[in-house]
Amino acid sequence: MYQSPAISKTKRQRVMLAPAIVVFVGMLLLTFSAVVHAFDSSSCTNPGPSTECRLNGKQTVPNDTQAPSAPTGLTQALATETSLTLAWNAASDNVGVVGYHVYEYVRVNQFFSHWIRVVTNTPALTATVSNLAPGTSHKLAVTAFDAVGNESARSLPILATTLKAPTAFHPSSGDVFATVGQLFQYEVDASGVPTPTFSLEWGPPAMTVNHDTGLVEWIPPAESVITDTAIVSATVRASNNVGHDDHTFEFPVYAQPQDVDAPSSVTAITATQITPAGFTLTWSPSSDNVGVAGYKVKVQIDAHGQLLITVGDTASPAAIFDVTGLRAETRYRVWIVAYDAAGNESNISGLAPLLVTTLPDTEPPNPVPSADTTEVSSTGVTLSWAPASDNGVIDGYKVLGQKIVAATTQTPADMFLAAVVSGTVTTATINGLEPSTEYLFWIIAFDTAGNESPLEGSTPVAIKTLDMVPLYLPLITSG
Repeated sequence: MYQSPAISKTKRQRVMLAPAIVVFVGMLLLTFSAVVHAFDSSSCTNPGPSTECRLNGKQTVPNDTQAPSAPTGLTQALATETSLTLAWNAASDNVGVVGYHVYEYVRVNQFFSHWIRVVTNTPALTATVSNLAPGTSHKLAVTAFDAVGNESARSLPILATTLKAPTAFHPSSGDVFATVGQLFQYEVDASGVPTPTFSLEWGPPAMTVNHDTGLVEWIPPAESVITDTAIVSATVRASNNVGHDDHTFEFPVYAQPQDVDAPSSVTAITATQITPAGFTLTWSPSSDNVGVAGYKVKVQIDAHGQLLITVGDTASPAAIFDVTGLRAETRYRVWIVAYDAAGNESNISGLAPLLVTTLPDTEPPNPVPSADTTEVSSTGVTLSWAPASDNGVIDGYKVLGQKIVAATTQTPADMFLAAVVSGTVTTATINGLEPSTEYLFWIIAFDTAGNESPLEGSTPVAIKTLDMVPLYLPLITSG
């Protein structure tokens, strides 16, 4: 067999000898003719129009230059701490796909990055990239190739990450301490794949940790500090499906320092829903170094020498209050005083008050229900009754009496003013009555505008005084 030196190693010519008979005059000459067949490393020969080529046992087509399609559907099928398993959909080819390569995009330095092959010639639709570091991310893609070595374009890349057990830590620096009665916060973070979650393994009562963020919160109670300082410890665990890691920390808890700072002065006071007896106030909230506990509403009649009185207390930081119990058609000066838990109050000295005038009141109180008798003597009686209602403020009550005289027509002129009580008092004692005498008594309510409840509709209470008890003096005789 003859091999031409001009034929390359990858594509050679095979020289085969065939016998031929050539007749010359007077002798018989046996000669040979040479037929040359080309073949490549795929054991492909071309003796004629019927050609058969094979690579790795698969039939190929001579001069096949068409590459397979790029694989699709590349996903991360499985991850461990040191490996990533990929899966993808099959590529297509005009003859047939033989296998796949897996590539990783590697950054060499800030100026140069390139794709390198990390898995070569896998016939399956899955491949595992091994010897990776825990918790690292890798940009991966897949190509397909056919029997003659045509390689497809890379698939769409994915970013896959190996697993890593958590490492818990405190991301900040500086002193950590807590104060009684004030919110304490401490942040715990953790690295790990997948993202860790957090739980409190140990800590004082009422301490909590956010499951997702690792933020620890606690308000130390007074009993957490026995002396001037106490040391408290806690442990937060970061966990994922690879493992867990505990972060333990401790910090001092100090007794709450005495608060001597007053809240800021209250401004921007507004009055709405004005009635004969009051109005609704709103204002801009005050600020305080610890916190505003509430607001007091102080009013003063707009006249010389009037007292400054407190008419309400929000008992909370709410910046709204309904003022009631004021006099009708009266002009008031209004201030709001903020206070904190330590009793410090904001200053109103020099602050211009809000001026509000209550509406006129022409509506009388409702009639007072019938009174009850609680005590009767020969010369007096004690009465009590339920409070009357009014659109304004009840300022007091008058007790009108009338003596019942037999066979005599009674008129309002026969009534007498038996008693007057003010404010919220709903009882009165009447003296100076006649013994063994019947009386009628009516209760008349009056408001701060001077309106009186009508006598009509008010049911009188009838009483009879007791008989006079005779007084016997001892008989003194001389002897």
